[in-house]
Amino acid sequence: MMTIRFGSCLFSLSLALALAVNASLPAMADDNPTISAWYAALIDSDRAGFGELLAVDAVIVLQDLGITQTKAEFIAALDAWETAAEGVRIRHRVDGGENGLIAVAVCYDFPDNQLLTRELSAIEANRITKSVQAGVSDDCGDL
Repeated sequence: MMTIRFGSCLFSLSLALALAVNASLPAMADDNPTISAWYAALIDSDRAGFGELLAVDAVIVLQDLGITQTKAEFIAALDAWETAAEGVRIRHRVDGGENGLIAVAVCYDFPDNQLLTRELSAIEANRITKSVQAGVSDDCGDL
């Protein structure tokens, strides 16, 4: 009987530890593979990657700059991004969605400053059809 209680207590302790460890991990379970691929391609300025990730008729909206780009314009602009983003680290967290869009909080951690953005993406058949990006803060906080 003591063995059963010990085993039961050990199981309860193991379960509690597993839940505690899982709760302390970053919220990646809700991440979307297409969203993760987007930021990986952005870090590497991966033109071929964006060629695959973006739908033919994709639209990218940079609200702060008042710019709307087609897929071809976005990929062409990666030359300027590659220079401007040298040394950047990008962290992101999927924060749910609204109106059929996936909402993502993104920290662009440049060598001399930070930029926190809110980005909304529409995805169909694992391709991004629309991305709307807007600045939130010049401090990423604890993201």
